Amino acid sequence: MKFLFAFLALASLVSSATFAQIVLPKPAAPVVVSPAVGATLLGSAMGATSLQLQWNQWGVISSPQQPLPTFFVVCLKPASQANCTFVASEFQPVGSVPSTRLYNGLTLAGYQYTLALPLAGAPISDALLDVDLTLSVGACRGGGASACSFSAPRALFLSARDLKPGNVSDGRSNATDAVYEHEFENLGTTAIPDTPLMKVKVIEWEALLNSSSQCRLDYNAADLIDNPNAILFMSDGSGRWIVDFPKKGKKREVTGTVVGIHLWNGGFNIVSDVLPFGMTLMPGRTGSVTESIPVSAMQRPRGYINVTWVDDTNVVREFDETNNSRAECNVVR
Repeated sequence: MKFLFAFLALASLVSSATFAQIVLPKPAAPVVVSPAVGATLLGSAMGATSLQLQWNQWGVISSPQQPLPTFFVVCLKPASQANCTFVASEFQPVGSVPSTRLYNGLTLAGYQYTLALPLAGAPISDALLDVDLTLSVGACRGGGASACSFSAPRALFLSARDLKPGNVSDGRSNATDAVYEHEFENLGTTAIPDTPLMKVKVIEWEALLNSSSQCRLDYNAADLIDNPNAILFMSDGSGRWIVDFPKKGKKREVTGTVVGIHLWNGGFNIVSDVLPFGMTLMPGRTGSVTESIPVSAMQRPRGYINVTWVDDTNVVREFDETNNSRAECNVVR
């Protein structure tokens, strides 16, 4: 009798251990299509961020070994956070997510799903702005994370910051110096902190002047059109040798807005400096740095193409990295 009880107890333990090892089958893991790996996207503070996701879900026939999903769930979290926790409202029924068909040749092979965030009543948290994120999508057999297969984590960044140079003012120039104040602005919705690495690069290139003491723009003039030392500066801060532009007849085909012309002489008529940022720049606010150039009365009038370049070493990850430089031409008299 003792032997029977011992056998039944052992059988019970084995049965419990076997049950604990049972893993319910899960759907195939989704494959995220968009956004791209490592993408930097526009984020907006005050819960105003929006985001569109796309993923492929392969398979159209459910089987006991790999059932089709009944729900999807999105995990968007700081890269430093271990994992996501979910509430029931975050699980989206498959039929509620817009989809298009995916084919392998002529055979239906799966669906591509598109989901717009935020979901109703669940804005994207401001805590996810301006930090490294990971994104994954779960295909679930039920309304719980344990029944989900997740896509490979994908790096993502939601930036709510954008630095842009502004005007250059020479209103503080005096009898001995040309004083240029280079402005810049935070076009984003979160503050840009000051750090030792935050710099503003300013370059003043001496500009050619016309007989009216204005910055020359006549790049097709006889003394400039084929001059190998002439550099055209554009409003975006870029400079290009005039002879690098295509020539058609007696004209250079120049693209972009020319703000001034510099005649290269080995760099002796250029002033360049890298200045500290010097402030925490709040959203919508403007800051400035100042550069002074000694210019005597005998040297005037003198023109300078002022180039402002904010965050040229990419310390700040911005939602627009194409507007960090600007140029304008000023004349000190």
